[in-house]
Amino acid sequence: MAQDLHLSGTTGNAAAADAEQGSDATDRAAQALITLVREVQKSNLDFLKVKLPSKEGLSRR
Repeated sequence: MAQDLHLSGTTGNAAAADAEQGSDATDRAAQALITLVREVQKSNLDFLKVKLPSKEGLSRR
């Protein structure tokens, strides 16, 4: 995801980080995921359904 920032996918100086910063980053990521899941739940996802052939259609082959 961060490959657009650096080829290794890393950013920043890990030596300058601490537990609080890691916790804050994790909390923000979790909240973003929760928001995404809630938005998907509200969406009409019928377009994702695959229409399979009926049994009759399969027996004609």
